[in-house]
Parts: sequence; C-alpha cells; structure tokens
Amino acid sequence: MKRIHLTRILLCLTCALALLLSGCQSAKTPDATKAPVVTTEAPAVTTEANTVRTDSPADETAGHSSQSAFSFSTTDRDGNAWDQTAFADYKLVMVNFFEPWCGPCVEEMPELERLYQEYKDKGVLLIGVYRDEEGVDEVLTQTGVTYPILHYTSEFDVLQSGYVPNTVFFNSNANLVGQTEIGAHSYDEWAEILDGLL
Repeated sequence: MKRIHLTRILLCLTCALALLLSGCQSAKTPDATKAPVVTTEAPAVTTEANTVRTDSPADETAGHSSQSAFSFSTTDRDGNAWDQTAFADYKLVMVNFFEPWCGPCVEEMPELERLYQEYKDKGVLLIGVYRDEEGVDEVLTQTGVTYPILHYTSEFDVLQSGYVPNTVFFNSNANLVGQTEIGAHSYDEWAEILDGLL
C-alpha cells in the first residue's frame, strides 16, 4: 500500500516537473526580465476552453457539434484585419500563444515554422498570437517565422491556461477540436498531433 502511494506521489511530481520545464507563466510580473519565467505552481488547466473542447476530428461540421464557434477580431503585425472567417479555407487551424520573453516559446518557433511550411499544403493554417510587444520583432527575425502573427485581444482569454506556449486547434467552422497543448513540442510531436487531427 505504501509503495502504491509513493508511486502516485512520484508520478504527480514528475508530471508537475515536466509541465514546469516546458512552459512559462503567461502573465508578466512587475520585475520580470526577458529571461523565461518559471513557476512552481501546477498549471491551472480547467479553463472555459475546456468546457467547449471536443475530441472530434477537424473536419467535423457545425451541424454535428454541440459547441459554439469561437469568434474574434484582431490585426496582424502589418495591420491586416483577422477574424474567425479566415478559418473557413482550412481543414485545421493551429493557434499558438507565445510571448517574446518565454524561452520555451522562442525555442520551438523554428519547429513551428517548419511545421507551417510542410503542412500548409495539407490544409493547415498556423497562427501565432502574442500579448507583450517588447522583443517581438527581434524574436521573429531571430527565428525566421513567416506564419501569421496576430495581436492578442480579450476574446482569446477563454483559450488561456495561464501558461505559454499554449496551443489550441480549430476546424474550418471555428470550433475547437482536439485538446489544448500546454508547453513546447518538437516538430515530430507537433506532426503527430496534426496528423491525428486531420
């Protein structure tokens, strides 16, 4: 009995450590620097997004879904207007929330760029969304990102876990599909997730 209890504790600690090492807390503290923010709290993953998420395929139609379509209105870095109607031309839309001060976010951006280049002809749109302006230009130049980068608006709040990177997926009807991915992933891990949703 003691061994089972100890095993459960070790498993919980291992999971917490993995989450801790793969993401940054998304809210900057007043004394935050450009170094990644590391927290010792377990991430809060029960958000409103969890209540509308399904594990259905990306091509599920609105008529077969009990969830509400997500809507937003923002601009990209060039001032072009964006909203959920842009999703209609794609089988799957991957929205990656990042911050320029988050080390794991920046480290995975070249992997995301490679993913974008290799999956855009398969009907996948990859979008980056950020809140903090400071350092974004440098990060985008450093990582060679060409996928669309949008400004954060309050409409995205329901999709937040409290940590970045945080990634969600939508079908062409702007309905959430799959599950929220908290933390950075390698190209192979992302490819496996996308292949499972397509």
